[in-house]
Amino acid sequence: MKHLKTFENNNWQDIENQYDVYQLMEIIIFKYGKEKFMDLLKDINEEESDYNPDEFYEQIKFVLDKHDLLNDFIENYEEYQIEKDENDPYHWRHRQKEQEKLSKGFN
Repeated sequence: MKHLKTFENNNWQDIENQYDVYQLMEIIIFKYGKEKFMDLLKDINEEESDYNPDEFYEQIKFVLDKHDLLNDFIENYEEYQIEKDENDPYHWRHRQKEQEKLSKGFN
């Protein structure tokens, strides 16, 4: 079990290094919805000018764990990022996906 905790912490550290608090929350809200994270969003918005990101990373991790979503997010966050990008009409992944659909339509 200790090995699992180390693996989880290393992956969470990778997430912290890759995303800032706002980017991380965008992915989480896209995948899991806003309802479970309303209090956390309120805290982040209130502390916007002077906040400690380490505290918010810990809060995000705690809320994900509380809703039994932490392991799912750690294992799949990269896929969720791609899925979020594909649904954003201004992102190149969305345009590429639409182009592929159009190309298949001609076949």
